[in-house]
Amino acid sequence: MSVDVSIIIPVYNMEKYLEECLESVFNQTYSNIELIIVNDGSTDKSKYIIEKYIEKYKNIIFIDQKNQGLSTARNNALKLATGKYVLFLDSDDFLDKECIELIYNKAIKTNSDVVIMGYTMVYSTKQNIEVDYKKYVNSNEFYSGSFIANLMLEDIIEGYSCNKLIKIKNLRKNNLKFEPDKYIEDLYPIFKHIYNCDKITFVNKCLYNYRQREDSLSHSTNIKLINDYSHARKEVLSYVKDKKDLNRDSIFIFNYNSFRTIISLLNKLNNKSNNIYRIFYTRGYKIHEPTIKDIYQCKKIKLTARIDIIMWEFRIYHILMPGLLNFKKYIECLINNSDEKIKFSWRKDGI
Repeated sequence: MSVDVSIIIPVYNMEKYLEECLESVFNQTYSNIELIIVNDGSTDKSKYIIEKYIEKYKNIIFIDQKNQGLSTARNNALKLATGKYVLFLDSDDFLDKECIELIYNKAIKTNSDVVIMGYTMVYSTKQNIEVDYKKYVNSNEFYSGSFIANLMLEDIIEGYSCNKLIKIKNLRKNNLKFEPDKYIEDLYPIFKHIYNCDKITFVNKCLYNYRQREDSLSHSTNIKLINDYSHARKEVLSYVKDKKDLNRDSIFIFNYNSFRTIISLLNKLNNKSNNIYRIFYTRGYKIHEPTIKDIYQCKKIKLTARIDIIMWEFRIYHILMPGLLNFKKYIECLINNSDEKIKFSWRKDGI
């Protein structure tokens, strides 16, 4: 019997969360699936856990490889996928029980190239946060790749691979591959794939549970993370520069957000905040630098972003950085006529 959905799970030392992840797959209300698990050289009990499930379930394809990283694990699994659609699932995350049924039925009913679902950010120390796109898209409509690409440029829709059900035929046609040895491995290939799709739909329910671990790569800060982040954003910028159907303001917002994140990461990495200018330029991040001229050309830019850019241009950004976040919140409250009271706390870590 043909398989409807291939679920790909790369695994590296996830014994703490792996069983919850796998249970969420095998407890789905939709069963015509195959699970491709890649053990990427785990040194803990992950392989033992996987083998227990292999004995119990017949629809598992298992790849046991030396550690080569997340991207290579996903690329190797894609070669073996036989489903009509593919879903990427990280081994520390888990799915709601109806996830596959709802997103696959949406895909078949609408003949979608991609179905995007909401997700829940799962924390161990604070309240979970649900993220959906109801404010921006209608779950009863379908959208072009360029329309969704504009929302991705504005960071309204993230470049995650894991909350998207993707038609395998199109994925192979567009030669979607994840770049090895990168922390930010999915932004550019997912963006490029989305842009080249004709029909994208949404299930505005939070069906994917995205665990926020303090020890994960995405929550650590080092120069490689910053370099890889900049690299991924540069790849997107290079790809969109000649695309006439993409909004210039959206592209500027994308680059401003890149600048803002890089500065924030550099500030966390360095004790002397005035070093951020030197490091910013010597590390090749200048492509992300906004200018005062950009302020007047971009209609969507917020006042707080204008403040950022002016301070950067006049090289006083590092002086005001410690209180910048609270100051910006205060300005936004004034703009929004909010009665919220803001307490100013000047912090060393600033942003």
